[in-house]
Amino acid sequence: PWQTFGQPFFFFTCLFLFVLCSVGLSYVLDGVRSKLNEVAFLKRMREWHFLAVGYRRVLQSHVERLVRDSEPVKRCSDGYSL
Repeated sequence: PWQTFGQPFFFFTCLFLFVLCSVGLSYVLDGVRSKLNEVAFLKRMREWHFLAVGYRRVLQSHVERLVRDSEPVKRCSDGYSL
């Protein structure tokens, strides 16, 4: 087959394989980079989640304290006991 096609066939085959490998490698590296970005994004979201949970706990304890402090007043106004 080399006698009929000659060197250009071999050259274009190597060029095609090189282009194919470089495109595949760029896809792989792009996938790895996006995966790393995704991991960093998930870590950041987890930190925000912990912050939100902590803020909610503080807010909840504050609301519970307000409710607990206002309960005797409510009882007095309802006429239960002083």
